[in-house]
Amino acid sequence: MFSPQVPHLSASQVDNAADLLIDARLHRKALGELPSECRPANLIDAQNIVDEVHRRLSHPVKGWKLYFPYKPMQRPLVSPIYDIVESDAVLDSGTPLRRIEPEIVFRALVDLPYRAKPYSYDEARAALVAAPSFEVLRSSYLAEPLASRHKGGIGRDYKMEIFADHNSNDCYVVGEACEGWKDIDFSALPVSMFEDDRVVGASVGGHPILDSFLATFAGMNFLRLRGGLTAGQYLATSSETSFFDVAAGTVITGKFGPLGSIRASFGA
Repeated sequence: MFSPQVPHLSASQVDNAADLLIDARLHRKALGELPSECRPANLIDAQNIVDEVHRRLSHPVKGWKLYFPYKPMQRPLVSPIYDIVESDAVLDSGTPLRRIEPEIVFRALVDLPYRAKPYSYDEARAALVAAPSFEVLRSSYLAEPLASRHKGGIGRDYKMEIFADHNSNDCYVVGEACEGWKDIDFSALPVSMFEDDRVVGASVGGHPILDSFLATFAGMNFLRLRGGLTAGQYLATSSETSFFDVAAGTVITGKFGPLGSIRASFGA
């Protein structure tokens, strides 16, 4: 029988972490880290913080970002997506973090509400449509020590703090839906990302389990137990190439083979 890890954060500790993250998100206050007394130690803690921040913000949900730990007895982390922008958008460059990840996302064509019985593979294929996208990442940790975490030298595991910060999501730039997506072999899909004319990321079948729809199918059935999906909401389930930084004033183009293309830019 599945026995989840018991979270070590109390309700008041979750509240304290949420206070700090909400203040950082709404007022652009830079955090260095979460205090040790309210720092998440596992995915259940991180999920509780994400859920509390979301409950208090009450923003309309445009979709859900799922992180799969791919480990026994550990459930996905679910973070709400608040902002979806269309291809050719000009993005705000007011943040010092301009970091993006190409992803294949899936939009619900119909409501997929809570139900006890899992949705079948065929039901999922009929209810979703795929589109090219890239995620714009954000972080509340723009002060040291976590501001330079990718350069190493932190001296401790910080992943759960990142997950608790809405898993670093700012927004998704989404291209035109591909009606013929069911004929695409995602395990062989080439994805290339350009900053102006320079290739900055590329892969073939770069999703962690090769086929992004399989992760989406699993994620959709996990979400049904959390209330389900409504028509128009998106599901995102991991990058095709991981993240990279881009400069202000450049045009970012993603080419996803037969799935289509996407383009946006950060203001100068």
